[in-house]
Amino acid sequence: MIDLPKQAGPCDCMFFLWKYMEYWDGERLNIDINPFKGMIYRVELMHYSIFHPLNQADLPDELDVYRLGGRKIDWSGSH
Repeated sequence: MIDLPKQAGPCDCMFFLWKYMEYWDGERLNIDINPFKGMIYRVELMHYSIFHPLNQADLPDELDVYRLGGRKIDWSGSH
């Protein structure tokens, strides 16, 4: 059996699974996952999903203040 950290919150399993998939190299976990950071992992996944470059959904301009280290990508090719 592989010894992995367990989630502390009752509803965090999907977010921990996401972290395991991101950092598991097939033999070991390449990061220390903190079982008490479930809310942080939720926010990371939400940000990743909303602002990913391949997300072509029209987002309200008001969300741009929450975009980390990037800018809107114009997928239409017009500037």
